Amino acid sequence: MEMRIKKGGLFLLGILAVLFGVWQMNTLSQEKATVRQYEQVIDKQKQTVHALQKEIDHLRNQLDTQDQKERSKKTEPSEDIAKTSARLTETLFTILYSYQSEESSVRERKEKVSQLVTSSVLEELFPGDVEKLPSTVSTVSQLDHAPIIYLDPTSKEEWKGIVLVDYSVSIAESETQSGRFLYQVTIDPKTQQFTSILNLGEGNGY
Repeated sequence: MEMRIKKGGLFLLGILAVLFGVWQMNTLSQEKATVRQYEQVIDKQKQTVHALQKEIDHLRNQLDTQDQKERSKKTEPSEDIAKTSARLTETLFTILYSYQSEESSVRERKEKVSQLVTSSVLEELFPGDVEKLPSTVSTVSQLDHAPIIYLDPTSKEEWKGIVLVDYSVSIAESETQSGRFLYQVTIDPKTQQFTSILNLGEGNGY
C-alpha cells in the first residue's frame, strides 16, 4: 500500500513537472511574441521619426532659402532703383563734364542742371552769377565713360551712394589731361532730383 502511494506521488510530480515545462514554454513563446510586437512597433516609430526628420530638414532648407532671398532683397538695391539712379547720374554728370565752352555756355548748362537738382545744390554747382562771367578760355571736357554710382542698399526713402567720375579736359587747346573725382550724392526718388552732392576729391585710389 505504501509503495502504491509513493508511485502515485512520483507520477503526479512527473505530470506537474511536464505541465510546468509546457506552461514555461508557452510563457516564453508569448513573451517572444510580445517582444517581436514591440520591436515591430519600435521599427514603425523609427520609420515615422525618420520620415518626419526628412520633412523637417526639407522645411528648414526652404526657410533658409527664403531667408537668404529676403536678406538679399534688403542688402541689394532693386533693379528699378539701380537703373533709375544710374540714368539720373549719367544725365547730370554728362551735362557737368561733357561740353565745349564755345558751343555750350555756363548759363545753358546751369538751366539743364536745374531740372535735376534742388536749388541749394544748383547754387553749390554754379555759385553766384558765374554764368554771367565772360568765357575767355576755350575748354573742351568729356567723360571717359558713363559715371558709376555705388548705391547704399540700406537707404530706401532716399537713395544715397558714391559716384565715380572719370573725365578728360583740354584748356586753350593744351594737351588733354585726365582726372577722376568722387562724389557723395543723395537722390530723392519722388522728385528724382539730387538733394545733395558732396565732392570727396580726387579718387585716384579707386
